[in-house]
Amino acid sequence: MEKSVILVSLVLVVTFFQVTEQGRTGGHRGRHNRLSDSSNATTGCSRVRCWKECTHGFLNDSRGCQVCACARDPNAESCSAIECTLECSDGFVTNREGCEICLCKRATHRRRSCRRRSRCRNECAFGRATDSRGCPSCTCNPQPVETEDGEEPTLP
Repeated sequence: MEKSVILVSLVLVVTFFQVTEQGRTGGHRGRHNRLSDSSNATTGCSRVRCWKECTHGFLNDSRGCQVCACARDPNAESCSAIECTLECSDGFVTNREGCEICLCKRATHRRRSCRRRSRCRNECAFGRATDSRGCPSCTCNPQPVETEDGEEPTLP
């Protein structure tokens, strides 16, 4: 009994390592792609490594060098507009069809929506002030300053 358990365990371990090794080299999701073998001093392009798998190949930058972004299907209709609450200074990630999805290219992003704040216990006659991110706070707005020229009052 012990020998058969050990043998089965050994077979499972060997099978796991074979599958894992195939995943690294055999074209499965998440494999490491070298975009351009011609990347050398004559082309002026640096070698780029990319984990994406793109159905229609990769995009080229303004110098003609491949970048880690998927090219769109030339026969596909235009991508639909994405509904996203992220503000991405470097743009959005593209999917295998080359259409933008609601993920920032870099991790530096901020959501337009605000975190849930605790319930404020104070009442504010002139509304609540916003914090540095534009989210409501429990601080009350001050009373607006009245103007002499009849314009709308403004907050100090």
